[in-house]
Amino acid sequence: MVNLGKTFSAVRAALERFYSDTCTVYVQQEAESDDCLTRFESKVLYADQPCRLSFSSSTTASGDIVAAVSQSVKLFISPELVIPPGSCIDVLRPGEIPRSFHYKSSGPAAVYPTHQEIPLELAERYA
Repeated sequence: MVNLGKTFSAVRAALERFYSDTCTVYVQQEAESDDCLTRFESKVLYADQPCRLSFSSSTTASGDIVAAVSQSVKLFISPELVIPPGSCIDVLRPGEIPRSFHYKSSGPAAVYPTHQEIPLELAERYA
C-alpha cells in the first residue's frame, strides 16, 4: 500500500524548490475613526511568504485586424495559508533586476495537499 503522506511530502518539497518569489498578503479591515465613520485599512495578513508566480498568455483573433492578447496569472503558495478572495498581494521577484508586482486576488484558491493556486488580477493603480 502506498503511503500518501510521504508521497505528498515529497511532491510538496519538489514544488517548493521552485518558490523563488516572496509575497505579502493584505486584507481590508474595518476601522472606526475619531469622527465615528467606518473606514477600511489595509492590514498585513502574511509577510514574506515563499511563493511562485505563473504566467500564461492566450491570443484570440475575432476577425479584427489586431488580435486580442490576454494574460492569466496564478500564485502558487503553501496550502496552510488562508487567503480570502479579494486580498491584495504584493509579489517580489528577486534577481539581477528585482521586480515587484501588485495584484488583487480575483477568486477563491484551488487548494491541494501540496500547494494552492490563487488566480490573480492586476490591481489598477490609476482609475
